[in-house]
Amino acid sequence: QRVIGLDPGFSLAILRAVNTSPAAQKEPLHSLGHAISILGHTPFERVVKSIPTLKKAIKGTPRDRLYRCYSRALHAAAYAHHWAGERRDSNPEEVHLAALMYNCAEMALWNHTPEAMTEIESLEAKGMDRNSAAIETLGFTLNELSDALAQQWRLPHLLNTALTTHWHLQTRPMEVVLATSIARSSDRTWNSQEIHDLTELLADHKHISEDHAAAELHSLAAETARSIQDLPLHKSATALVTLPATGREKTKAASKPPHLQDHFAHAMRRMQKEAGVERVMFAMLSKDRKKIKMRFLLGDKDSPLRDFSLPMGGRHLFSILLSKPQGIWLKESNREQYLPLIPESARKAVHNQSFFAMSLYLKNKPIGFLYGDSSDPEALNQDGYNRFKQFCLQLCKQLEQSK
Repeated sequence: QRVIGLDPGFSLAILRAVNTSPAAQKEPLHSLGHAISILGHTPFERVVKSIPTLKKAIKGTPRDRLYRCYSRALHAAAYAHHWAGERRDSNPEEVHLAALMYNCAEMALWNHTPEAMTEIESLEAKGMDRNSAAIETLGFTLNELSDALAQQWRLPHLLNTALTTHWHLQTRPMEVVLATSIARSSDRTWNSQEIHDLTELLADHKHISEDHAAAELHSLAAETARSIQDLPLHKSATALVTLPATGREKTKAASKPPHLQDHFAHAMRRMQKEAGVERVMFAMLSKDRKKIKMRFLLGDKDSPLRDFSLPMGGRHLFSILLSKPQGIWLKESNREQYLPLIPESARKAVHNQSFFAMSLYLKNKPIGFLYGDSSDPEALNQDGYNRFKQFCLQLCKQLEQSK
């Protein structure tokens, strides 16, 4: 059931097989487990063998877009299922299933009529809102199509409620819609006004602080990324905090306690919001203290900072920075002094006009440094530098307390 729940297409095939079988019930199914038990072993195997693989059935852009749609569905289902569990919902699996199938219209169109979805996205790119783009292309909204498909396929009633205008009146459908909205918005970026507003809604709904709500979402995104790490799907957590992408270090990073990532993500988000920086990187000392390497990155995920790595032997700006608790602001007045101290390999990654950096110390020992810059050097000023250093010091205190 857990494995099938990671594949929206597989899940839908099981539900439709049950609803068209002799064992079909009058009421719609409420969970995959229930569906599998009704279907039985032999019919289940028959369904599995009949499902085509996406690699063979769809090619090129439509398959990539369908994969992206699947990714958003899985993230939404994970968020909604978690909240339902916290509420001790009588059937969290139904909430999971409703979130998983919420965008069934989009999935169906990418699968069968990709030119229609391509046109909708093209109109969106030109500034038209999603509903208007769908009406222009199809004559109705995607939610209306999803609602019709959900009724035709006899999917859970909860999904139909979530797809109507009455979803905000009840907790369960409201959480399905909120989870779906967060999954769609964070699929693009975690640093937008829309995500801020949705996080605020989640905080109000759960009666917790906005910071707590943001930290929870980041942890859930990381957990979801780990659960689908072997699938060819987008992981929204990579847009929040980029972890090293290869080998043993990736495995270690994924196994770190969630609170470490939360502390850094929160501090780095505040730096972006209040210190004037766009890219924020935490570079961490290796255990043998012979190398300093990018550990977390927030901002442009394709930035050269992703590959930042320097040996600690020899005298350069960052080894000097780590020699004691201190900060550096590279700017016009000191550029001639500091720039020659930056190794050539690092110059290709950092902003050569202006940046902030500060060493982080725990128990009187350096663990690495935080770095922040902006595409507009004039965006970095004294007030921003003071805030940057303040957030670094607060982060060190939080890390000390968490240990």
